[in-house]
Amino acid sequence: MIYLTLALWPYLLGAVGIGLATGYALGRLNPGRRA
Repeated sequence: MIYLTLALWPYLLGAVGIGLATGYALGRLNPGRRA
C-alpha cells in the first residue's frame, strides 16, 4: 500500500500542479471572468 502511494505520488503532484497552473493561467487570461 505504501509502495503504491510512493509510486503514484509524482503523478498526483503533477496532476495537481497542472490543475493549479491551468487555473492560474485561465485566471490571468480572463481576469474579469472570476473573482
